[in-house]
Amino acid sequence: MLNQKLVMAACKAKRVLNLTDCKTASSILIRPVGPALGDAVMATGYLSQLKQALPHAKIGIVIEARNKDLFANTPFNTHLITDSLLSAWKNRHQWDVFLDFSTTFSTRRILFAELLDPKMAITVEKPPKGSYTMASVHSFDLYCPINPKIHFRNWLELTPYQFAAQFPAQYQLNPPKVNKHPLPDNKTCILVCPQGSTRALNPVALAQAIAKADNGNLVFRFLNLPPDSPYLAALNQYAPHACIQNIASHTVEDFLANVFFADAVFSIDTASVHIACAYHKKLTALYANYPLNLWQAAPILSDDTEWVIPNEPAQSGSDFSAYTSQLLLNALQRLIQRTQAEQP
Repeated sequence: MLNQKLVMAACKAKRVLNLTDCKTASSILIRPVGPALGDAVMATGYLSQLKQALPHAKIGIVIEARNKDLFANTPFNTHLITDSLLSAWKNRHQWDVFLDFSTTFSTRRILFAELLDPKMAITVEKPPKGSYTMASVHSFDLYCPINPKIHFRNWLELTPYQFAAQFPAQYQLNPPKVNKHPLPDNKTCILVCPQGSTRALNPVALAQAIAKADNGNLVFRFLNLPPDSPYLAALNQYAPHACIQNIASHTVEDFLANVFFADAVFSIDTASVHIACAYHKKLTALYANYPLNLWQAAPILSDDTEWVIPNEPAQSGSDFSAYTSQLLLNALQRLIQRTQAEQP
């Protein structure tokens, strides 16, 4: 608590913001909502809007180790600024606008904005954390309220840059250069992504669905399942005749390649959904029936995407208990049918 008060005392009061200057800013630095790969892909949505609305402006992204390589795979010529206090000091007075989309207070983030000292600093609304409140923290010129029904990729609409919303917020990633894991000839590859950091499908229900959906011309590819994974155990027990590949994928570039070169993606709400959208892959996106998560992190719907949501309300965005074997089977069969229908 004492450290928080010292930080606030060190932060000088900010200037009165001239919002018209936002349109004439020559450089804009953005901190994404979070450091996860999915957050990074969704950030390419508002990056694409800014690049179209302000084509001559320098755009930068505050990066962390987790998302550095993904942002390096975007086509925007974006300046990558390491998330450290030393980096903030090195970039001091070099940015016209700092847009902070992180949704929580932290001492490091407050000091980052103070050391950066842009001409104007804008942040979204954050819940109180100890002594840090929207009234007590003075590292920002403007606080923008959060509308939970606005998708993460559309967050420019919360800021003075809402004029950029005239352009579509489309995910954009460069195609990977190398395919380290070639696909078998005459087989349809379905990349299956059944788990994320906090959510997962039931392994037995998924294995039973794969066993029934398999038509002999399919490869079901998984990434980085450990030898003792319950998914491997369930697949061995309930789908012993299906062609299962467990691929080691330890880099972002390899992850992107596995999505890009698959024929279709069958995934829960995780980064692979948004990467598949960026690459316009055949996609079945499985989400929990939890409104807040549906509003903020839904896939980009297109002819290539089916968005599956169970009828039963979920306790959280990580509650996938409603996904039965039959529900998964129906969704998987539809994906296989529309994928193979377009193959020669």
